[in-house]
Amino acid sequence: MITKLIVFLGALRQNQHSLVMYYFFLSALSWAYLGKIRSFTWCAVLTDISAAISIFAVFTYAFALALYLLYPNYLDHFQSVVASTSWFWLQGHELYPNWTTGQIYGFAYGPMLFVINGTALLLKPSIFASKLPGVLSLGSALGATWALLAWKTGSRLVSLILLASMIMVFSAFNEFAYWNRAEPFLILLSAISLLLAFRSSSFVAVVGIGVLTGIAAALKIHGFIYTIPAAAAALARVEAPRRLKIAIIGSACAVTCAALPFFAKGVSIIGYLRFLRLAFDEGLMASGLIANIFFAVVLTAPIIVIWVWRKPALHPSERCLLAALGPSLAVMAIIGAKRGGGAYYLLPLVPVCIYAIVIVCVSSKTEIWKIASLVFFSYFLAYSPNLVLGTADLYRLEAATSERERGKIAELKTYLASYPEAQIGVSDDEHYDSYFYGVYSVWNGHPLDVDFSVWGDLAIVGTDEGYILRFVKACTIPVWILPLGRPFTLVNSSLLSENFRQTFLTNYRQIETGHAYQVWKCKS
Repeated sequence: MITKLIVFLGALRQNQHSLVMYYFFLSALSWAYLGKIRSFTWCAVLTDISAAISIFAVFTYAFALALYLLYPNYLDHFQSVVASTSWFWLQGHELYPNWTTGQIYGFAYGPMLFVINGTALLLKPSIFASKLPGVLSLGSALGATWALLAWKTGSRLVSLILLASMIMVFSAFNEFAYWNRAEPFLILLSAISLLLAFRSSSFVAVVGIGVLTGIAAALKIHGFIYTIPAAAAALARVEAPRRLKIAIIGSACAVTCAALPFFAKGVSIIGYLRFLRLAFDEGLMASGLIANIFFAVVLTAPIIVIWVWRKPALHPSERCLLAALGPSLAVMAIIGAKRGGGAYYLLPLVPVCIYAIVIVCVSSKTEIWKIASLVFFSYFLAYSPNLVLGTADLYRLEAATSERERGKIAELKTYLASYPEAQIGVSDDEHYDSYFYGVYSVWNGHPLDVDFSVWGDLAIVGTDEGYILRFVKACTIPVWILPLGRPFTLVNSSLLSENFRQTFLTNYRQIETGHAYQVWKCKS
């Protein structure tokens, strides 16, 4: 019986985005046109159930975040890239090196991402510390959104239900909402910008959002798009004669805050633009664009249905928020369609969408209860399999492998102490997660000559392999520490060629083999 339930939840998990629209439209039509179903659907008992399930969702998600922090490895290869690059830069090295003549690491995130993550590592360089900023940022974003919803709805419980709706959406993307890459920080900036737009004076709102916009752009070049809806709402609150002047001040704050991190030591604007050009060269994928548009429709379906259904009268600032939300979602759907992107590019706009659901409701608290319950149950029915199974997967991963993973870390540290000139390389797909522990090499003071996760992005756009071949062709790196498995044989054929592997095998010999790693030394 349990097996059948897991299989059923797994099937739902594969179709979650289409299910949410189905559930929402079915619920809306039922409430609008079928009186008996309507009276049952919105009875006090069902509302209490939605509140209870919301509490369950919040605690389950908090448990998942704790499991993520406790697991001693990363769930994504670029998480280790962010951690190692942040530390290496703060130790006085370049942030965006020229891979054609120097070391191969760094990628197309703005310097603010590395400032945030590097500052956490200064307290203690560890995988736990490198994960903490993302988790704390998402937690703060949820708190800021709840405060705004409570102010607007006048009910903490209704706000909790809507907050749980936002959590259900985040759960569909697993660690993407709280990893150490840009998304959790952009989600936080988006939520704070909403608070400023509606809960502070117009001048403070515009200037504050300008600062947040600059920080967002310093995280990701397109980060400013996430604060545009809040900026539009804040400007709408300014008197017409002063609007242009205040907009110029806010824009100046944005440009200044976006530019300041690029004046930090070791940050090359030319190097940053070089990585950006590669990102643009990756091109767009039609399948990715369709998936992103579909997710954008999922986020806006409640807003559109309620708008058509209730035809609410809105304040000018609220109308401006909605008017800017649509284009922002559309632009991000296109940007997120690039190779290596995805629908998670839209996550920082989720707080805006949840707040937009509230502002299109009529002012009656009864109506807000109804709408909140309808939205929550739609998202819950569609995304709960991901929340439950995703949390269960994390629990099994943490419980079953933590001891083994800590053994890998201990073995790698031993090799690093024995071979201070060594670099960390890759072997096969089966042992790729062992490569993520290469962060300990950088944290222990080893140079960062080659990051193979970064090279994968360079190779995809056709970068000449000669730039990385030079590290093994002349034994520039005398010692390599690799995970077990055949050296440099990842399935991704665009990463490294057979010529690279043969050159490596010709110039190096294996001198040590442990339980998780192997050591190769230059023959000469």
